[in-house]
Amino acid sequence: VTVVVGCLLLRNKKPRRNRKSQGKPIPQIHQSMYEVIKGFASSYFPQFLYYLSRSNPSVAFLPLPLAQDVILCSDPIAAKVVFEKCGKSTLYSAIDPFLHGPNLFTHASAKPPQRKEILKGFDLRAVERFREVSEDLFKKWIEEMKRGTEEQREFEPTPNLLSLILKTICKGGFDYDIPDEDGAQLLELFALISVEAKLQLYSPLRKLAASLGLISNHRRALEMATQAYKIVERMIAHYRAQGNEDSAPLMAAIDRCPVYTSDEERKRDIAVLLVAGHDTTAFQIAWCLNDLASHPEVQSELRQQILSCTPAGAAQEGQWGRDSPLLNFVVKESQRVHSVAVCLFREAKEGPVHLPSGQVIEKGSLIAIDLFSAMRNETYYPNADEWRPERWSGTAEETATANAAFIPFSTGARSCVGLTVALVQMRVFLGMLVRNFEIERTANPVLAHCITLEPHGLRIRLKPVFTEDTHTQATS
Repeated sequence: VTVVVGCLLLRNKKPRRNRKSQGKPIPQIHQSMYEVIKGFASSYFPQFLYYLSRSNPSVAFLPLPLAQDVILCSDPIAAKVVFEKCGKSTLYSAIDPFLHGPNLFTHASAKPPQRKEILKGFDLRAVERFREVSEDLFKKWIEEMKRGTEEQREFEPTPNLLSLILKTICKGGFDYDIPDEDGAQLLELFALISVEAKLQLYSPLRKLAASLGLISNHRRALEMATQAYKIVERMIAHYRAQGNEDSAPLMAAIDRCPVYTSDEERKRDIAVLLVAGHDTTAFQIAWCLNDLASHPEVQSELRQQILSCTPAGAAQEGQWGRDSPLLNFVVKESQRVHSVAVCLFREAKEGPVHLPSGQVIEKGSLIAIDLFSAMRNETYYPNADEWRPERWSGTAEETATANAAFIPFSTGARSCVGLTVALVQMRVFLGMLVRNFEIERTANPVLAHCITLEPHGLRIRLKPVFTEDTHTQATS
């Protein structure tokens, strides 16, 4: 109903852009307002963005029923300029009611005041702490898989990964061993928030009904959020009782940050770091597993590299990064082809944005940055739809071009604060898993998008392959 009424009322809406502004003109996409609203609100949002990018210019106006101009950008170089010059859109405030107010993620400014202090919780010392925790927790999980039956080693990896990554964040960043029951509660809440926030974002009527207490999922999410904040309170209390900054670098950075005026503000940022950090990394690892299972020859080569540079029984992710370049290529290529951050929204708050193409985005415009299509742009990635890790080992010119267009974590002052930790977690898990198991895919995934891109329905089978003899043979 919202879509139909909005389209009828605004079917003749023209962009309010200043026709006399300097720069090359920005065209409007060919699709109708109804098509755009339906595509943006659908579960096939990534595929719809890809369709738009292939049938329209890489920078174009979208016919959306908003007071401000909306521009779709699927060019990675233009996107980097937007990331550098623009602040976050107020659209992200849709999750604020579930997190008891604004936070680091939804803060609309280009540079949230607490960001500088929080980044100290992701410094080199913190990354090393996360590496140690990741190796320990992943090793325990792999040992369980080895002891399991063949039936137990055929499973859907995403739920396991969501739980594992949440535990590594809690332990590595906050020195908190989260109980399984609390972890399950947080995961359920985070999934519910993602769905409900997206529904309310694209349906003003639902948002109104939710504010009146008429949406059961909204009420349930608010009730669960209250319980989740009690878990966060226990995390804070545990840290202050222990007081070990080295084992809780992220909590230490948040606790001593002078920007916060109360623990309520600290709790909101802790909650959003848990929300934003767990599913993005878990889903990206799952996509890596899918891609490796689809290319057994790459998986075999990667296993040989890891076995040849890793002593038996050790995990040494840092050494893999140096001596197993294919591991880095696999991670980067899966991030490129299956970017879990599908689309990011920015707003030109401080003035016009001048793009390398000569086009100018006017002040006040909303920009939808299509990461899913930007990193499949044929200008920068030949045969862009193909998963080819070897593209990252080309000539200096080829890799420079590829890296210039590589923006899975965004760029600029609002780039992902935990990108180094996420990369460590991905490399540790994939290296340990490939070294110990052959990965087979038993059910193909379906692209499922809510806020992030999930390989829904992916199932894999793990076949143990590592022995001392295997390592001896590989090293010889």
